[in-house]
Amino acid sequence: MTTNAGMRESFEGTMKGILVRSVIACEKKCVQPSENDNLTNFERACLGKCFDKYYATYEKNLQGITAALKSSHKESDYDQNF
Repeated sequence: MTTNAGMRESFEGTMKGILVRSVIACEKKCVQPSENDNLTNFERACLGKCFDKYYATYEKNLQGITAALKSSHKESDYDQNF
């Protein structure tokens, strides 16, 4: 049986993975390969918008999971029968 701590660690690992993959996805989408290390204003704006999109998804998922975990601690109608 998985403990709540184990479930939380698994979830955190998954969510961190999403954020890490978002960096790679945003770089591929926004930054053009070049010999110049400096980013253009367009590339910076594109990266910012892309990261914001992923972070908003991360926050939404985190809030949903947190709410689900809190509601699972409430007494169930079935608790009294077991």
